[in-house]
Amino acid sequence: MNHLRIKTRRVVLGALAAALAGCGGSGSPNGDLTVAIQAEDTITEGLSAGTAEEQIVDGWNVTFDKYVTTFGELHLTSMAGGASVVTAMDLVVDLTTIPETGRVVRTGPLAEGRYAFEYSMPVATAGMTRDTSVSQADFDRMVAEGCSYLIAGTAENGTRTITFDVCLDAEADYACSSTDGMEGIVVSAGSSTAFMTVHGDHLFFNGFPAGDEAVVTRRAGWLALVDDATGADGTVDNADLEGTPISILPASDYALTGAPTVEGMAITNMSLYARAQLQTQGHLNGEGECLANGVGHMHLDRGL
Repeated sequence: MNHLRIKTRRVVLGALAAALAGCGGSGSPNGDLTVAIQAEDTITEGLSAGTAEEQIVDGWNVTFDKYVTTFGELHLTSMAGGASVVTAMDLVVDLTTIPETGRVVRTGPLAEGRYAFEYSMPVATAGMTRDTSVSQADFDRMVAEGCSYLIAGTAENGTRTITFDVCLDAEADYACSSTDGMEGIVVSAGSSTAFMTVHGDHLFFNGFPAGDEAVVTRRAGWLALVDDATGADGTVDNADLEGTPISILPASDYALTGAPTVEGMAITNMSLYARAQLQTQGHLNGEGECLANGVGHMHLDRGL
């Protein structure tokens, strides 16, 4: 039997918008809905070595100095046939600075009922708003290089330290379901909040969790493999990822079956591997799963 994994992460749910009760039509009374960006604590606190859920099983500890990403449009579409409410977020923000209460991007009245919940994380453009958490130099770099993520940090295993600084295009459109698997969110009378939650550990998934028997662990040793293959200078950047073939990953530790394509390209190097993993990071209210560019993925416990 297959089981969706409900991870034991701290998720600030507040007055959760997915209050899972019935649907109203477009003529229903209004509720008040706030939508906020939420960073998973793997981003704000990093990942530690170990064998428990959320830990990196091959002995590495990872911390992030920057986890900059983009948010494009938010679409809330009534499932009772009402019009779509579109919020243009057009924001570049460093998720390491997001408070537990979230970074609000939309607040206001909305007719009661169930809504499809969709949002985008596109490549950065000059017309976007630079959050104060993002330096002008980093913003300009993302625009110039066409990135949707700028991630910098350190991985160490007690004997070796690797620093990484990558700017990658992992743009994605997300169509989300609540944690009980029901599509979208419910807006009820009163005030409620829905979170666009970005996970921070997918970059270290050892495979692509799609399919009935998917099992995922987290491994950061690939950073050392890339470093070894590109000069062993203790750093990993875009050029290193692009210059390292996917065959560097040992088949005993990594499962590439079911790997998606990235812009129609098969995954042949570590840059494409990282981009494919980052595309799956958008979620709803902590653990609610989202189709990423129309493709679903599953989070399953080891051994299930």
